[in-house]
Amino acid sequence: MNPSTSQPSTPSRTANQSQHAVWKPFQEPGHVVGVPSSYQSFFAVKDFSPTRTHVVTKPAGPPAQILAKTLAAAFVSSSVSQTTVSQYSGVDASDSPSLALKRKAELAEHLKPVHSFKKVKLSETGSGALMDNTPGPKQPRDFDDGQSKRLTSKPEGVLANPGNVTPPTSGKRTISRRPKGQVGSQVHEQKGPTRLRTNRPVAAEIPFDVWGLVLSYCPLDFLFKARLISNDFKNGLSYDSTWRNTRIMNYGPDMPGPPDGMSEMQYANLLVGQSCMSCGDKKTRKTYWAFLRRWCNKCLKEKVILERACLGIKAQYPKIFQCIPHASFDSFQHFENSGTYPTPPVWTRNSQAHVVGYELAKVSKKIKEIEEFLRVEPGELQKTDEEVEAWYNPQIEANKNLVLQIQAVEDWDNTRRLQRLEDTKLHKNKRAEYYREQAKNMVPPLEPEALVLTQSYIRAVDIPKAPSERSWQILEKKLKKERAEAEGIVRAQKDEENLIEHRQQCIDMYRTLAERRAKNDTVEQIAVLAAADAVIESLKASNVLDQIADVDIIHVILRQVHKRYYAAEDAPGPEHNTNGYRLLLADAKMVYERKIEPIINGWNDEARSKVAKMLKCRGCVRRDIQHRFTWDQLFCHIARKHAPDIGDFRQLHVPIAELPGSVTFPWCRLEWPKNLPMIAEHHTATGKWDPQDDSEYQEAPRAKKVTASHAAYAGRSVSREAGPPDLRFVDNVMYAVSLLRPTPLDAKFKTCIAFTFALNKYGLVAGETPLFDVVIDLQLALVRGGHYDLFEHFRCHTCCQQSNPAKNNKFVNKGQPFGELVEHYRACHSPGQWTTHMLKLPSPEELWSALSEPGMHSALQVFEQLFPMKEEANIDPVLRGGHIAPVAHMG
Repeated sequence: MNPSTSQPSTPSRTANQSQHAVWKPFQEPGHVVGVPSSYQSFFAVKDFSPTRTHVVTKPAGPPAQILAKTLAAAFVSSSVSQTTVSQYSGVDASDSPSLALKRKAELAEHLKPVHSFKKVKLSETGSGALMDNTPGPKQPRDFDDGQSKRLTSKPEGVLANPGNVTPPTSGKRTISRRPKGQVGSQVHEQKGPTRLRTNRPVAAEIPFDVWGLVLSYCPLDFLFKARLISNDFKNGLSYDSTWRNTRIMNYGPDMPGPPDGMSEMQYANLLVGQSCMSCGDKKTRKTYWAFLRRWCNKCLKEKVILERACLGIKAQYPKIFQCIPHASFDSFQHFENSGTYPTPPVWTRNSQAHVVGYELAKVSKKIKEIEEFLRVEPGELQKTDEEVEAWYNPQIEANKNLVLQIQAVEDWDNTRRLQRLEDTKLHKNKRAEYYREQAKNMVPPLEPEALVLTQSYIRAVDIPKAPSERSWQILEKKLKKERAEAEGIVRAQKDEENLIEHRQQCIDMYRTLAERRAKNDTVEQIAVLAAADAVIESLKASNVLDQIADVDIIHVILRQVHKRYYAAEDAPGPEHNTNGYRLLLADAKMVYERKIEPIINGWNDEARSKVAKMLKCRGCVRRDIQHRFTWDQLFCHIARKHAPDIGDFRQLHVPIAELPGSVTFPWCRLEWPKNLPMIAEHHTATGKWDPQDDSEYQEAPRAKKVTASHAAYAGRSVSREAGPPDLRFVDNVMYAVSLLRPTPLDAKFKTCIAFTFALNKYGLVAGETPLFDVVIDLQLALVRGGHYDLFEHFRCHTCCQQSNPAKNNKFVNKGQPFGELVEHYRACHSPGQWTTHMLKLPSPEELWSALSEPGMHSALQVFEQLFPMKEEANIDPVLRGGHIAPVAHMG
């Protein structure tokens, strides 16, 4: 009965079988087979041990298969908490004792024909036989109720013909029992097979091959928990057979096997595991099959190198990337799929631009392998082209086969995901239909128009499970609290629909007010703009405006304008408002468009301006989908998605019938609250919004203002003793990088320090700059050492110095990969000045500001080791100015 050699078949349901005794394939953790869903929580056994007694129901099927399914149910139900079982079964674990007793009585009556009491024991020696009603030399009793009377018929739910029974074991079976009144145990010999009794559990020694069969009926993720039970289970689950059988039982035989070089346990980890395999983020669940890794978005960007960043490597080793699996990304560097499909599958997105990416660690490893192969020892001849080709060909062929296997797994996984989405959509539709029908039976009936406005209904429909009576009972309690408000809204909407004249008046009033404010010259608008000017001038005078983080500038200015306006004693008031003019959202929009947006556009940095204008919605709490909005997009999104429902955003709702046709948001009808319904990039949305919250705004850390007196290199000289010899430019860069890598300094400042150190040390001896060709060697060394991220995302210094650079010049607007920047500089500029005009590095003032931040003690120590202080009289004039020079005479 080894699960690795045979796979038991699932018995089909017959007409004479009761529903509770029919085995169904295991789908949900915590579900005990053969038990109605309303009684699942009674079988949640905590702290499962293979030597403890567990009471479970006995499903139908061959004897060995019955026990395997039964133990699998007990195994999993014991591994989860009572709350988890209740969650899957719909049973409330906090039921009253009287209700629990009543359900137990019903359960006992329900399970009378099922003989299901078993006790299992794991053999310490790993040997033994499975005791069941296997036929022996004598005709066995099918079931024994403790009396000598032979049963004439089998219980309901048990197959008449067991089918594939286990062959009897030879010899007599020894069972250890402890009679009443006796402390020790005596050895008792029993002839024939074990008799199943309702009043006496079976004691049997079970080898691990039987436990392997039991585990094959469990969910795949449960095997990772089973490895923690004992060393026996850990050792038994170190083989692929149990993992393979469990995977096939859960996903079917049509599922592709693991790719070459991957064990079944590693394969299962990618299928059902969670947490990032690099940083350990527990919320990460996405597997990137192209790299056979599960990474978060941050680690994906750090671990993958794009092909356009490897142009120098590709020029030196043209076939090296044919030996490494690759992935396709879109133009925004979002993962698309593995390799290149001849025909795009249905689950791929219709992206026009594709970028190829490779795992950085595999690129680095392959570079080391090819360099080791091409290395020539003294007295040896260089490798011929035929030898190099013979080295490449097997690896290229193996990589092609691996990519095909990966694509088969990826296609299966994404096809299954689409099917699950369809099932989820079907479940949600069923829940919506079921709840609408149940709402009609409430007293008084709850109309569908009011039902769809309640938050509890919206959340309940969004659960991807089939509806149940229990779920409706939970929802009904919440609906009773929310129905009054929902029905009031429905009545108001119906009343407004009947008042056509009232709606036309609202439209005319809104149009009149909008036309009055169109020129921004009303008394109240002038006062608002004056308050905005005062706030901006105050921020500039105190040198705070330049220090505010880009993502906070909109929030900080609008909050201060709102506060300053209401703090003024001479706030004007129009004729229709005797209590003073109340700011509208139209005023906030005016301040943003006329005062804040010109400041952001004045930075002349398209990428920076775009980040500053992006806003997050307070009502969108999902973190796996990152939505960012411009000012107009955000409020239109809120009006469409959040405002129509009952909740905090309801006050932003205005019936569309009361607005002119060209208006997408009622700017002139809603008051400007103290707390706007938007947050910055570094804030987390909670789904709640308090318009009157006037608590202090939490800004991102402000940048320190630096002056020329804080130049990082002033008064310092490069160390002659630190690092390799002076003329080894690449080795000196890698030496400085190795010292800076553990420090918390940002990557661009690490690059600046390492590049300056190697460049100035080279100039001490050579008296000139290194040749441009050394950049290719630097690129190879960075990839080989895993430090390629340090020279990434820099703009072209020469292009940025142009008086009128092209607006679509990507080397000005945004940092580019190092390899692509090198090729651009080679083609468009003079390579002789690459040391000063290729990389737009941070200024010495910015570097010193970063080194002065709290927590940068280790980075400052490395910097002082590479650039120690020296006497004022001997300070090199290049360093006194704090700038990197093509030749640095610092000796």
